[in-house]
Amino acid sequence: MEPTESEKLHARIMALLKSEENRTSFDAEHGYEKVIAIYCNNHGITEPDINTLNDVEESYCGEWDSMRAFAENLVDDCGMLQDVPENFRNYFDYDAFSRDLVWSGDYWFHEDGYVFRSI
Repeated sequence: MEPTESEKLHARIMALLKSEENRTSFDAEHGYEKVIAIYCNNHGITEPDINTLNDVEESYCGEWDSMRAFAENLVDDCGMLQDVPENFRNYFDYDAFSRDLVWSGDYWFHEDGYVFRSI
């Protein structure tokens, strides 16, 4: 029986993760093959290579409960509201901001909770 395209992609990804050429923070032991497969599927990549791993590493922003949770973290990390008085910070619309991050094309969110930055 011929392996499915998904099985072939998984095998290629696992080979890359175990390759001596792999200089990324991704490895085969920590489940990164799912992240890489999601990236490949989103970009139509059927033959991932070392450059693909580098692109995924640069693009991957982690796993989040929601795009809103990612947006809240991004705002905090960037200090976007640090100069805004505390009593006004509650009016910041994180839902709209998270939606705009996706609509602008700067980020994309996979239904399994993975966030990627567009590069």
